[in-house]
Amino acid sequence: MKNTLLFCLAFLVKQAAFGQNLVPNPGFEYCVTPINNWILSDISFNKLMINWFSPNSGSPDILQKPELGRMRNERPNVDIDTYSPRNGNVMIGLKLVGCNDGDHCKEYLQVALKEHLEIGEKYYFEVWTKPIRTSIKVNNIGMLFSMDKIERFGEGIFDYQPMLNVDGVLDNSVDNDWVKISDTICADSSYQYLVIGNFFLDRQTQKIAAPGGIDYAYYLFDDAMLVKIGEDCNRISSIMNTKNIQFETNSSNLKIDAFGELNKLIAFLEDHPDKEIRIEGHTDNVGTSADNQKLSSDRANAVLEYLVEKAIARDRLMAVGKGDTVPIATNANEEGRRINRRVEIVILN
Repeated sequence: MKNTLLFCLAFLVKQAAFGQNLVPNPGFEYCVTPINNWILSDISFNKLMINWFSPNSGSPDILQKPELGRMRNERPNVDIDTYSPRNGNVMIGLKLVGCNDGDHCKEYLQVALKEHLEIGEKYYFEVWTKPIRTSIKVNNIGMLFSMDKIERFGEGIFDYQPMLNVDGVLDNSVDNDWVKISDTICADSSYQYLVIGNFFLDRQTQKIAAPGGIDYAYYLFDDAMLVKIGEDCNRISSIMNTKNIQFETNSSNLKIDAFGELNKLIAFLEDHPDKEIRIEGHTDNVGTSADNQKLSSDRANAVLEYLVEKAIARDRLMAVGKGDTVPIATNANEEGRRINRRVEIVILN
């Protein structure tokens, strides 16, 4: 049978009302059809689903409403045909807590965003989920933002810290309705990828078993959205272009072009005498981490001293060196390294 794409126009029109959604294929509607079998490998999922992919050996299930009553290879105590996507014709099933052998069952969804997040900008994120009735109910449903694609052969992704995380057990046993997970984030790096799943070990995750249920947590997901709100998260990106605060090579000496931007910062601080700021120094990854840490600290303090020379009270200022730990571009070429050599200004109050 010729492969086709399943697509729900009405759903995308509804999404457009919220503004530009940075998540491609947010309702998983683009996928190869028909699918009436449980997904058995990450290779199968990555081949059948458009935009989204499995970052480890997990195999998220692609559940299409027209096929739910015809699923082959029946799973005990999983009556998936009684469920429907929140919108459109497709939803995803993820195992979030392990089977009998502990952390074996850990599945994730990963997607490349339509554009890099802008540092210092605020974004609103939401995704809808619910456990099936027979599932173990759990907490630790998290959202990770990453600059690079995550690829892990094997099971589990436990050495990453999610930016958003559901700390309480998500249990909808009363009404079995879809539950919205949502929050705002401030982008501290130019993130390109979003990953959804459980980033904690089973023993770190709260679990409530369903009587006579399955021995793993199985949650359905639909309708992911990430929208830029337009606020600047207390970074002064709207006042000055911090990319123009540049230094001489391997030095904390400010380049001449930096003073114009710093004078804008001085004007802002003079107009807002109650504001305090943190000056963050950053470097590329050339050299040792220790040297980069010292250089970034020296550069942040060079900016601080310039502000003090211009009559800004020292007790309103804090200087911090971040070294090469927070890149906002690739360090694989000179242009990316130039961008990473920077100072950022954060309002503290």
